[in-house]
Amino acid sequence: MTLIHTFAGNPLDRADALRRNADWLDAAIVAETSRYLPLWQLNVLIGADGQLGWLPGAAVTRLGEGAPPVFLGLVDGVAHFAQDISATGDPTHELGLPDGARFEDCRAAAMRLDTASTGSVRGKCSALQAPQRRT
Repeated sequence: MTLIHTFAGNPLDRADALRRNADWLDAAIVAETSRYLPLWQLNVLIGADGQLGWLPGAAVTRLGEGAPPVFLGLVDGVAHFAQDISATGDPTHELGLPDGARFEDCRAAAMRLDTASTGSVRGKCSALQAPQRRT
């Protein structure tokens, strides 16, 4: 029997060399290809399909209201960030989310996600508990 730790399967390349490069990070933050996972009051966005709700940066960063995005890593060369949007009153409305999309407690969501996604969730929620951390 193989035991898999629920929060251990993070598919993101942490890109250690790039995360220390301020110019690269600044460019990645505004890149159209970058993906953002919004967290509202430490609740993670779950899409209508039941998977993590990665969104384009333009949809999410405007709701960050001064909270810097947290660089999580790369997937196939695409930068992925977490963005705290807790200051938003109604994020479902503000983001124009489809029916079925919702914000859910990180731990509860992790129990239903695939192993790779649960590893990502742990990092996202932990990263946003340290306010004002960009990397």
